[in-house]
Amino acid sequence: MLSDHCGPSLLIALPEDVFAIVTESLSPRDMCNLGLCCKSLYALAASDKMWLAQCEMMEVIPSRDLVEWRKGVASYKALCQFLVSVQPLIGIWVHQNPELGNVVYVMPGFISVVGCRIIPQELGPLGIEDGPILWAPVFEIIADFDGSTAFFLHGREKDNDYFYPGSLKSVDRNCNVMLLEVEPRQQRNGGKLVYSKSFAHHLDKEPSRRISRADSGISKSQRVFGQNASVVPFSRLAFGDRRKLLEIVTGQVRLKVPDLENGLLFPRLRGDEENVQQDMALLYERRSLLIQMYKLGGRLR
Repeated sequence: MLSDHCGPSLLIALPEDVFAIVTESLSPRDMCNLGLCCKSLYALAASDKMWLAQCEMMEVIPSRDLVEWRKGVASYKALCQFLVSVQPLIGIWVHQNPELGNVVYVMPGFISVVGCRIIPQELGPLGIEDGPILWAPVFEIIADFDGSTAFFLHGREKDNDYFYPGSLKSVDRNCNVMLLEVEPRQQRNGGKLVYSKSFAHHLDKEPSRRISRADSGISKSQRVFGQNASVVPFSRLAFGDRRKLLEIVTGQVRLKVPDLENGLLFPRLRGDEENVQQDMALLYERRSLLIQMYKLGGRLR
């Protein structure tokens, strides 16, 4: 008799709403481990209601927006997976000389997060609270249907807008630097830019195209680390070599931005329900095309 009131049976016997409250003290990792205990707990721990509570505790977006975002992914568990991946990025990132534009604000987009560069500007008469702020998108991380991430660096070359697909590495919560890196990795759709939590790369409108020859045909990195080094990690390359490599790789992986992608990045705040629904339809279409471009290397069906 005692065994019927302890262990997994006790948790399974709880009403679903009560169980959701209990699981608020658990992390997403704990929830996954709980589901491995037995089949009954797996079904309970996999329910949308439990993972909705986990998404709400992430506090990345309001609860009302979670319902809208859920329409674009397989489940609240998949949505939670995405939120866990991007939550440490949310907020303001400042590099040297922020007054020159080295300020990036990462904020929720539409089933995505968007890094926006704050453009240097004079403060208007309305102040920073009510006045418009000039900004430009730097990167965008979109949630795929299964909760995985699709990373795009935004850029502009010769009056054309481009996307540069990449990937998001696991983000350390205690890390305070974002870095754009190139990593040798072969994938089905070709090489990709790899993005990790740093952004020391300059945010110039037009990156320098000058390539300086090192003495005797040896790069700065080879002179520093020795000519016999066959592989040098990107982080240990000389600054000029890192920049040159980024320019070469971005030129190879860049995707031309279709007209539709020049539209909305965020839902606009409006009181007109009809206009809101039109915005949502455009955002869904844009997201679908971007994910298709990401998977097919820019070849749209």
